Amino acid sequence: MAQADKNHRIDSEHDGYAIWLVPDDSDQPQWSKLIERCSRFFGVSPHVPHVTLLARLGDDTDNHLRLFEKLASNLNRIELSFLGIGFRVEFFQAFFAIVESSAEVQSARERAIQTFGVKERPFAPHLSLAYGHLDETQQREYKQVLEPDMPPSSVMSKLVLMRLKGTHMQWTQLAEQQLG
Repeated sequence: MAQADKNHRIDSEHDGYAIWLVPDDSDQPQWSKLIERCSRFFGVSPHVPHVTLLARLGDDTDNHLRLFEKLASNLNRIELSFLGIGFRVEFFQAFFAIVESSAEVQSARERAIQTFGVKERPFAPHLSLAYGHLDETQQREYKQVLEPDMPPSSVMSKLVLMRLKGTHMQWTQLAEQQLG
């Protein structure tokens, strides 16, 4: 197993805001269990299951809350399909479920970009299963173990505005809305 202290360097910290799609209450437990399994295996801290729709938003809390409400009123529940497990050397994309980049996902992303008035950035939709600086050999091995247990799809029924300050254990939820 990986060393937990090695997995929490300074690049594990954020300062900003993000918009997350969060699984429906009926789907959340299975994702939480998968994240817990990965956390134990890699020796890292667990996190809340989510798909980041938009991140790196500036520091205007009141404006973000207003725009968040507007965005939430214009989005519907989204059923995401998962294509398998991927991994990268990026801390927050170390080990993740690959989300199919469907027209529905791209439309939600575009609405978020338009609502918040931010520039288009590369978007690779995913649901992180473990954060950290993980060993590539362990990632490859655990991918084979975990992939058969992955749900093929999941409904995202909530939109959440997060304040990302410090490490992911310090992040706070500012608002949540059920999607239509």
